[in-house]
This record gives sequence, C-alpha cells and structure tokens, in this order.
Amino acid sequence: MKNLFKYFICILFVSCSNNEGDYTDNPEHKASRSIITNETKSLYTSIKADYLKQVDRPLSTAQRSALIHKLSDKYGLNTYTNTGISLRISYEDITRQELRQLIENSDLSTAAKNSLSNFANTILMVQYQPDPELYDYLIQYQYNVLTDNQFNSYDIQVLNTTSDMAMLTTYGDDEEREDEDWDIAVGHIASWINSALESNEEAALETLIQQLK
Repeated sequence: MKNLFKYFICILFVSCSNNEGDYTDNPEHKASRSIITNETKSLYTSIKADYLKQVDRPLSTAQRSALIHKLSDKYGLNTYTNTGISLRISYEDITRQELRQLIENSDLSTAAKNSLSNFANTILMVQYQPDPELYDYLIQYQYNVLTDNQFNSYDIQVLNTTSDMAMLTTYGDDEEREDEDWDIAVGHIASWINSALESNEEAALETLIQQLK
C-alpha cells in the first residue's frame, strides 16, 4: 500500500505541475508555504495554529483530550463532552454521490467544483498514511489553487481551507488511535468541505476537534 501511495503521488506531481525537475528543489516550493500562510486567511488556519504549535511529537490520548478542552474553551465552543463531539451534521454514512452533490450544490465556480471533486477523489484513492509525500501533495495543491486565475477569492478560500483540514492528518503519529484502520473516508472529506463552505468558526473548530478524537 505504501509503495502504491508513493507511486500515485509521483503521478500527481507530474500532472499537477508544469515545471520539470524535483518539486522540492523548485523555488516555488519554498515560496509556496509563505504565500499560503499570508493569503489563505481562513478561520481554520488560525484555529489550527494552536494545534500545530504543540505537534513537535506525537500526542497521547490524554494530550489530545487536554488540547480539545483548550480549544473549546478558547473559542467558546460548548459541544465537547466526555463522550465525544455533538456535531450538527453526521458524516459517518455519507456516500460518494452525496459528497458530489454537496460540491455541486455549492456556490463555487465550475472550475473550483471540478478541482474540489478531483481533490476528493485523489485523497480517497489511497489509505491514509503519515507520509511526507501527502503533505507535499497538499502544499502543491494549495500553491496551484493560489496561482490559478480561474478561481475567485471565495473559491480559493474554500479549496485551501478544505486542503488545510486534510493537511492536519499529516502531522504527528497516528499509532495511538484506538482504531488502527482509521483512514480518510468520504465522511471526513464531506465534513472538511462543509466547514469550508460555511466559513464558520464553530464549524471549523468542530472539524478540527473531530479529527483530534
């Protein structure tokens, strides 16, 4: 699976970039991180910063719980309980067709809808692994979004907020999750997209906490 994952990501890099050579050696790669930081300005990005500051090593279950409480208290979210998060929408049983409908019924441009659909399909094709290749793909995707003149400001906000939520899964070590078969499922992507479309701080924070669980 890991070899298949790496092979697939290599194909994506070739198809997503017009530049030849190693992406990591390209000056655009170094510039893209600062561009993304300066231009996305999503609520999720600022919320996620509180998490990333603490991810210099894998988080234990107790540390995750403490961080959930900290974020909930800081942003005034009261949906956290000892038994889990009470989300407004249940994503567990969402199908691919319903995910497509969520995208199609949005106010995104046609180009952005196509990009988001392709992004979702790409993420779903490989089982989640904490590999740097996935992180680099997400950085490349965000850079492409920011430099593509087909997208308006709302498109950029939604596309990069969605990929920003996906990027969270590449941080830390997932070995301590109780469910060893946990992966990026249709429901996860639906929750990311819904939060991004709402542009709502509470929705973004709920999604972050959901992934920390």
